[in-house]
Amino acid sequence: MFKKSMLILALLLIVATGVNAQQGDCDWWDLEEIELSGTTIIDTDCDYCDNPVYYIDVNGDGVSDYHLNFGPYWYEPGNDIVRPQEGDVINVLGGLTECNNGQCESSVIVWELNGEFWRDPFEPGGGHHGGGGHHGHHGDGGYGGHGHHGGGHHGGGGHHGGGHHGGGGWADLEEITVSGVAILDPVYVHHHYYIDVDGDEVPDYRMNFGPHWYEPTNGATRPLDGDAITIVGGLTDCDLDDGCLNMIVVWEINGQTWMEPNSYGWGGHHVQNQGGNVYCPTDPQNSAYFPNGSMGGCGWNQMYVEFLEQDLWDLPDPQTDMFCGFHFTMLGVQHNLDGENLMDDDGCIHFSQSIDLEFHYTDEQLAQYGLSDMSPTREDDLALYRWDADLESWIIVPNIQIDTFANTVTTSSSTIYEKYALEATFEIVGNDVETTDFTSSALFQNSPNPFNPSTQISYQLSHSAHVNLSIYDITGRLIRTLVDGTKGTGSHVTQWDGLTDSGQSSVSGTYFYMLNIDGNQKITRVMTLLK
Repeated sequence: MFKKSMLILALLLIVATGVNAQQGDCDWWDLEEIELSGTTIIDTDCDYCDNPVYYIDVNGDGVSDYHLNFGPYWYEPGNDIVRPQEGDVINVLGGLTECNNGQCESSVIVWELNGEFWRDPFEPGGGHHGGGGHHGHHGDGGYGGHGHHGGGHHGGGGHHGGGHHGGGGWADLEEITVSGVAILDPVYVHHHYYIDVDGDEVPDYRMNFGPHWYEPTNGATRPLDGDAITIVGGLTDCDLDDGCLNMIVVWEINGQTWMEPNSYGWGGHHVQNQGGNVYCPTDPQNSAYFPNGSMGGCGWNQMYVEFLEQDLWDLPDPQTDMFCGFHFTMLGVQHNLDGENLMDDDGCIHFSQSIDLEFHYTDEQLAQYGLSDMSPTREDDLALYRWDADLESWIIVPNIQIDTFANTVTTSSSTIYEKYALEATFEIVGNDVETTDFTSSALFQNSPNPFNPSTQISYQLSHSAHVNLSIYDITGRLIRTLVDGTKGTGSHVTQWDGLTDSGQSSVSGTYFYMLNIDGNQKITRVMTLLK
């Protein structure tokens, strides 16, 4: 009745039980979407399997036509959907695996069962990048990130339809140490790692080791299925009512460092040609939406995409009124491009369709840079710039949309650049220093700017605090400390005469000045010394 052979059953053992497997027997990169209707057949007497193996008979002859891959025996989607029983008539939507060595039976990785979400082809149960379901089902917000907003395999629900936020950012994750047995899920393009801490052979936490190509330089390696391990990492919480698992961002494995504690590690998303959303891990309102087919004709059909906020000093040649920076990383996934930078020499990458970009700024950022008194029409004058690595200059991005209520700047383009920055192109309304409204602390633009030989720097404090105001050069090297002591509530003005701490004259160029308030609030601006 069943199509059995040693090779086929070995494959079924791997996909049905979650046993560690070597990838490469089949080409899993390009899953062909397939929809099947038929009768469920279950093999419970498999000589080589620890758990039932599922098939579907689509032509009613009582013989299996496809193997159905529902994932490891312990997997549940968290939406009350369960595996079918023998003889059940079912409808399955999934990915058909195409084998390249003739040793695999046709197998379908189940994405939907009877119209209900089962799992995502690259993000099981939401997964490592907070992936969404096929029709906008919300993910578990893994890695301290956020669920997809209508992304997923079919991109249903639009750019912000469906989904939910799955927790806070990555900074200051709660440290946790756990010991147990490693459990691997090999269904997907790359293994997903879990740990069973109570010995019931069911995962208790998801382990995030970063992208599959990441390896530390100290020789530490990922565990094999069944390995006894001790993990130290950062705990990210998810809504357990959604059926997800809390995730541990791995910092140490068996006493060896994997990545630095509370580092961002990898904040990227795995994006396929079918489309999807990418969110900044520290602020998910920064997002990029890749429509279905956007990678067609680009030489690849999937990539890792990371979208991060960036400090002003990490921007090349930052301009005076820039107050918010952003950075994209786009890396290859498959074959000889694995982990390689896909950006060209101009610092950009081209797609076959336009990508929707949304950049977010906060009221706190506006206040910190003395922009809180501007009128709505002034805020409409914000500008978005991209860095042209070939020209080594900032180029204004045309046709942007500014939402002053949501504090977002959006644009759409088939070319994505590595670096972007928001700039305040307006003049501040009123006298920003001589004010009695000290509800927020702020650092103001120096005056004059550019300057020679000296300039004044003004700031205000909402409360009495220890203040450090220092000057840095473009490399981040400390040049001069202007203020280092306690200052009271209100306005303050200091002057820089262009000299270093050792009394030497500073050279012409771009400089940063940073206001550090009580060691927990830092505001940075840019100024130019011309001689």
